[in-house]
Amino acid sequence: MDDNAAASRMRRNVKREHTIRVFHIGRPILCVRIPKVDVVDFDDKDADAVYDLMRVNMSQMRPDEIKDVFIIADANHLVLKPDVFFKPILQETGSFESIYADVGDAASTEVDEQVEVEVVHPDKPELEPVEPEIEVEIETQVEPEIIEPVGLDADASVEEVHPDKPEPVEPEIKVEIETQVEPEVIEPVGLDADVLEEQELLEDLPKKTEEPRTEKIHNALKEDKTVGKILHDFAKSKQSKKIASGRLKSGRRAEVLTKGKRGRYVRYRIPGDKITDIAIAPTVRAAALHAKDGRIAIKKGDLREKIRRRRISTLINVVFDTSGSMDEQDKIRITTGVVLALLKDAYQRRDRVSLVTYSGRSAELVLPFTSSVEAAKHYLENVPFGGTTPMASGMLVGLDTLIREVKKEPSAVPIMVIVTDGTANVPLHLGGSIKREILQVCSRIVGSKVNALIVDISENGSDLAMGISGACGGRYYHPRSLSKEALYSAIKKERDDKASQKAN
Repeated sequence: MDDNAAASRMRRNVKREHTIRVFHIGRPILCVRIPKVDVVDFDDKDADAVYDLMRVNMSQMRPDEIKDVFIIADANHLVLKPDVFFKPILQETGSFESIYADVGDAASTEVDEQVEVEVVHPDKPELEPVEPEIEVEIETQVEPEIIEPVGLDADASVEEVHPDKPEPVEPEIKVEIETQVEPEVIEPVGLDADVLEEQELLEDLPKKTEEPRTEKIHNALKEDKTVGKILHDFAKSKQSKKIASGRLKSGRRAEVLTKGKRGRYVRYRIPGDKITDIAIAPTVRAAALHAKDGRIAIKKGDLREKIRRRRISTLINVVFDTSGSMDEQDKIRITTGVVLALLKDAYQRRDRVSLVTYSGRSAELVLPFTSSVEAAKHYLENVPFGGTTPMASGMLVGLDTLIREVKKEPSAVPIMVIVTDGTANVPLHLGGSIKREILQVCSRIVGSKVNALIVDISENGSDLAMGISGACGGRYYHPRSLSKEALYSAIKKERDDKASQKAN
């Protein structure tokens, strides 16, 4: 089963609320459900809710056995590798075993009895058919049947409580049982794929009281989910103050108010020293207020100027390092995923994205400006990595690509996104100084009024990448943990801020 089918199946089996649940769909998958339309709307409240659930249920979640983490919203989903998703926990504790011990001790003092859930296998035909969902409510005075959840490999058993053996019970227990008499057989996508047996809803994580020793982990995880906000004020320090700016919405370009002569006339204003577009009707009305004997004389103070609203598009050029230093699966998967996500978003907003790669001795424009996802998908899925790192060449080709496109569409916002691990070892010209050449390209970027975002995906941060951001007058971004969500959020924030402030 492919990722889209797996995400759809999990979405149908969990409620639209903050939920964490482990599924077994060919492999153990951690499903993180958020009540949002789009995954990119993930915010601090979602982080609080998700990590409150995760940190108190770590022992039952068994993160060392998880193969993939699906963050699922209404319209789409995001797939993360466990080592990326759980990286803040490992940085804090060093291993999952210490968390198991800590959470297990606290849980044993709060829960007297555990619940066992029997996993239904295809080779057990003697099971009687059961309704898909059964809700049982047991009050304190009732003699309940207690069912306890156990691990994946535990034997199924049911313990019945007799009147002569009173057991302490919770005031109210709700058990949801979902089973199938004949488990569904799923054939994965692929020509030579084997038939897999699917077991769903293996674990439903109950809520428990927080353990004090997990507080630091919780804070680290929350901070890691807010990395996309660090570029909020990127454009404010460099752009002149505008009349107003429109709010960006999905599927639309940014709308801004402008004093220029292009756009839809929406209202008027009292002009400054220079009048560019006179609003005739408001000017006549202002002059009529002091008319004498029915004769209107227009004075300078009566003049009114039109304010127009127009839509602004963005041109995003991604300069992508494909040299041997980037030949790591996490870097390749995340960076190519972000470019595809940008293209999908550009299609909805009618913006355009281009891609420049550099390796060996030079750079190459592999994807001219487009909003078509299919035009880039084939190349990105088979992008070759290897060779030396001519960073200056990549920056120069990206700049020339943006300059040519801005000449065709002067009102567009040009943004260059440089994705690098901070390595540069090939000059533009034989025997040239690599650092001096990079600084010269940065000077051209500043002179061309191109907005630059340098995304440093090295492990500990790169002095070279940080220096380039300063020389370009751009913004340096180094994510705490390398994830597609964090990288996409940074680029999206940069684009939205720039587009909302663009005006003549």
